Amino acid sequence: MPRTRTRPEPAGPLIAAVYAMLPAPDAPYGADKQEEWLTMMRQALRVTYGGGPLVPAAGPTVAAPAAPPEAVVEAPLQAPAQPRKKKPAFPFFVDRQSYARRGNGDRVLPADVTDILSDLRGEADLDAIVWADDSQGFSPDVLKGVDITVSAVFQ
Repeated sequence: MPRTRTRPEPAGPLIAAVYAMLPAPDAPYGADKQEEWLTMMRQALRVTYGGGPLVPAAGPTVAAPAAPPEAVVEAPLQAPAQPRKKKPAFPFFVDRQSYARRGNGDRVLPADVTDILSDLRGEADLDAIVWADDSQGFSPDVLKGVDITVSAVFQ
């Protein structure tokens, strides 16, 4: 009988987005793709928690193709872009996958929202918002009398 594992939800929408890019445990995932994912996760951690410029992990180098052995030029992997300023934290937000979340990344119900709900998707499709109980939208039967202010955030 195959074992199934559930993945915990990571903190922060950026880390969650990178984490969601992982394939299933039994799917093929080459070393080059693994290294790309690790680089993205290092960048997401740096943006989320702050820190200095990203130092590339010691890893493979790229050799120029079809060059004679004495003329092989090795170059490090492309350096990452300059670090961005840390984005402001929102007490409540809708992530890019339309999930309503608390600032720490936990999913929330309409009754949990006690401040402005910042929509990081930058759109006004309120019916696509998914709550912690997997109900969806802004209809009266979903909100159950809760008054919520939504603010679109364009990034």
